[in-house]
Amino acid sequence: MKAVARTAKQYLAADRARAAELRLAARNKYTWIKNRLDWQRFSNYLASADPWKASPENVSAWCASLAEQGYHPHTIESALCSLNFYYEKLGKGFEHGHMGRGLRQDNPVRTPVVRATMRGIYIMHSRPTKRSSPIPLDTLERMIDSQPNNFRGCRNRALLALCWAGAFRSNEITGLDVTPDERGEGFVEFAKDGLLVTIKRSKTHRGGYEWERYG
Repeated sequence: MKAVARTAKQYLAADRARAAELRLAARNKYTWIKNRLDWQRFSNYLASADPWKASPENVSAWCASLAEQGYHPHTIESALCSLNFYYEKLGKGFEHGHMGRGLRQDNPVRTPVVRATMRGIYIMHSRPTKRSSPIPLDTLERMIDSQPNNFRGCRNRALLALCWAGAFRSNEITGLDVTPDERGEGFVEFAKDGLLVTIKRSKTHRGGYEWERYG
């Protein structure tokens, strides 16, 4: 009987670990990286103070510091979203593998003090967003011609042509597989009329319920 109970506990522990992996997979891995970087930046700003006990004044002071360093208001707003995610979704127990424990009901991000600070930042530090210009065709051709005549150059030429033709995101390109049975972001197929690229999970369709096809 003890052996059965021990086995049941092992299965339960494995299922809980798998559930934790699925919760992590619900968000893009690059979003996780950004959230961790923003949280670490906030923790470093507070130095010896506990970021989990931060006050709205601490958060607003950090926002003002970022604005003085030249960060765009949209970037600061995005960093606040990362803090909000830690306080309301992950919890203090996340650092020890217990996601959802130690959530803050009095989230210091969602306070009038922080909202007023952000309004002031938008007024005092707002500026036009810099937009990157697209690569023209002649520049792309020079980039392709400059690649070496080896396997790495062949790969680079294919990636450059594919990225330019489909305007794919970097994670969509790096997640492509050669068959639809893999667990990547998409796959490629060789059709009669050329190459067919299928994106299974994109930024706007993380669940994979709507595949995007490019030919």
